[in-house]
Amino acid sequence: EQRERNVRAFYNTGDINDAVDILYHYDVKYIVRGGLEELHSTPEGLAKFERMVSEGLLSIAFAIEGGAIYQVNEDAILRYLEERFT
Repeated sequence: EQRERNVRAFYNTGDINDAVDILYHYDVKYIVRGGLEELHSTPEGLAKFERMVSEGLLSIAFAIEGGAIYQVNEDAILRYLEERFT
């Protein structure tokens, strides 16, 4: 139940800090963004994916029309957290 709420929060938040916290907490390796996520996520939440790619936190592992699978760059996530908390 809490995990489901956090998954929804991850897809809906436009805040990269919140998104990184959730990815780190659940040790996420890959993120799916497809039709279902497009339908149920906020525009701000969807926009964060490209920002996270440009910051090096995610990379596109596979892309098709209307969707992608992102790989979480674990080293970049750890550096991001270290910089945020130091």
